[in-house]
Amino acid sequence: MRLTLRYLLAYLDDVLKPADAATVGRIIKENKSVRDLAERLRKIIRMRRLPAPDPHEKRAMVSANDVAEYLDNLTPPDKVAQFESECMQSDERLAEVAATHQILSQVLGGRPTIPSTTKANLQKIAMSFLPDDSEFDDDQNAGSSVAIPAMEAPTITATATPEVDIPFEIRRRQGDWRQFAAILGVVVLVGAWVYSIATDRSFRGASDSYTERRFDRVENRGKNGQIAALPEGTSTVEGPVATTPRPASTSMPIAATDPPRRPPGSPVPTATRPPGTTAPAMQPGANAAGGEDGVEVAANMKPEEAAPEEPAPAPNPILFVPQVQFVSADRGLILDNSGPAASSSVLAPQGAELKMNNAIYTPPYATADFTVNGNSGRLHMRDNAAARLIGCEEMDCLALELLQGRFIIQSLPQPGERALERVQLVIDGLTWTIVLPEEATKLTVAVRPQLANHFEELPEEGLTVTNLWVEGAPVQIQPPNAAPVEIEEYHSVLPVVSAAPPVNPAGENGPEDAAAEPPVVAPNNEPLPPPQPAWSDGGPLQMTLSQRRDQQEFMKYLERSTNLWLDMQGVANDPNPRIAELATRVLALGQRYESLVTILARSQHEESRTEAIAGLRVWLPRETENRTLMMTSLEKTFTPGTADVVYSLLWGYDEEDARQPDISRRLVDGLRHEHVAVRELSIYWISNLTGQRLGYRPLAVLATREQSVTSWERHLDRIGALLPPAE
Repeated sequence: MRLTLRYLLAYLDDVLKPADAATVGRIIKENKSVRDLAERLRKIIRMRRLPAPDPHEKRAMVSANDVAEYLDNLTPPDKVAQFESECMQSDERLAEVAATHQILSQVLGGRPTIPSTTKANLQKIAMSFLPDDSEFDDDQNAGSSVAIPAMEAPTITATATPEVDIPFEIRRRQGDWRQFAAILGVVVLVGAWVYSIATDRSFRGASDSYTERRFDRVENRGKNGQIAALPEGTSTVEGPVATTPRPASTSMPIAATDPPRRPPGSPVPTATRPPGTTAPAMQPGANAAGGEDGVEVAANMKPEEAAPEEPAPAPNPILFVPQVQFVSADRGLILDNSGPAASSSVLAPQGAELKMNNAIYTPPYATADFTVNGNSGRLHMRDNAAARLIGCEEMDCLALELLQGRFIIQSLPQPGERALERVQLVIDGLTWTIVLPEEATKLTVAVRPQLANHFEELPEEGLTVTNLWVEGAPVQIQPPNAAPVEIEEYHSVLPVVSAAPPVNPAGENGPEDAAAEPPVVAPNNEPLPPPQPAWSDGGPLQMTLSQRRDQQEFMKYLERSTNLWLDMQGVANDPNPRIAELATRVLALGQRYESLVTILARSQHEESRTEAIAGLRVWLPRETENRTLMMTSLEKTFTPGTADVVYSLLWGYDEEDARQPDISRRLVDGLRHEHVAVRELSIYWISNLTGQRLGYRPLAVLATREQSVTSWERHLDRIGALLPPAE
């Protein structure tokens, strides 16, 4: 007996018998095609704004009566394959069959009560089809319950109707005696294992010896709050343990011992050690039995044969998180408090307090303000910014992992409040520690992602370019693996590509001048930014009237959502292209690459597809594993050949490639591709390289697209490539 669509729907709606459900579940687990179909059924039922089939459709096997007959198993055997083939070719018809089966499974299992208004409307509709001389009894109770038979699950029998759709045979179930024998064998093995442990004398007294060894150690809290264990045998009665008093504060930082988690796609932070400290050395033990270098050797063993003890792993450091509270009047902050495997996110209410590993995002046309440790510090995020709150080994330290966007960090010392002493910024995997002075100081940071322009090659200037402006008293910056540098009231560019100090050309400066050269410099051949950007005052965003109207309408979607990452994929299909573009930009900000791939493949708006391309190009080169994840997602959405083409186009091209005839011809040929994603990526690069589109639209009718492609072919014949050869 073959697995049919109706039987698969019964499994998904949980109306099968347990034994039959187990059989179908095994088939779904072992066969990829069945898994894909089951996943497609789950998605299309939840898909928002999916159009319904035309109720006036007159073609065979697509009307509502045909759906009802199929679900009631009344479709003629020779018509079943035709009906299921029609369903497979259309998401609308497949969603109608699946949703109707789901509703019937949930509702028809009991005795639902039909409201009187619904019953009256049904009676009017029924009477309109009957002759005028028909008579009915008037003593019917309008509010009575109508018993509707429960939906019966299909069964696998030898005489069942041979419904054919998916060619996967259902395996014959094993007999009940085999299952009983397997369970009995497991019980016997577990019992024998428990009995062997209970009768083993080597386990006796193990807990007592462990307790004695445990109390031979004492915890000592170091300078940074890190717990270090003294060696065994160290006496704890030699003197009192000195404790460092903590300053009084109304907002005590939160301590945590778990390592910080990072969102998907973000780089792994590089741990740095505060300046002036070195790694703790191992304390040698007593020299005994001829041992050397403090290594204890047994009496009957030669010193050269004794293996040194391996150092015990250092305990996890204690990480501190200051009190960071969201204080903006408007709800312009997306708070993601889940791990990398989850996808929960909400719009943060005013007064929400951030916790360790919370990812925060500001959507387009929105800003967010935070207080740090009461009134001792401020954090301001502009629109389209993404960051994550991480822990710091030092107290009174604000540690942030900046992914992209513009940020303003202010230190405002207040009497009676715990002052913000340092800021730790993790950018592109490198950690920068900024020691703040006692005076009020403002740090303005802009993190701009860089895009790749060659296949599977990272940008030459790094994944990000970061600008830093300091206003107020000078600050001290601790670069990664370099000496601290003092920065006064001027701007600088953090060299996120390499943490090593720059090497001066020979003959320009001596050794002393070279050592004094600060490692924080602007890249060569790049103009310096202005002393202070216009947005450094933290003022409101400048929006046009249409942008403000779009922002107000888009915020309504955000406020009603309980899971933004899931709901934004539906908003990306909004009929308003500007709203769909904003939703796609939010998904790109949260690095939801699978949703962006779906938008690129199926969106009806050019604006959404363009934003999806930009978001995927930012996410793709951030980590090496993203390449495999991207190909896996593309293969789920496109055919193998199309997936390879899309993957290659996402890496991009530069002006030198645009001067190559073969690459130029390949991009122009992509304008004729059957899939809209390839056409969109092709015109995306042609437009970026040449600044022209020649009227090409990926979703235009074939005749209109062909006219534009002909114009581009004439351009290639005249010049030889997209751009003329360099002089």
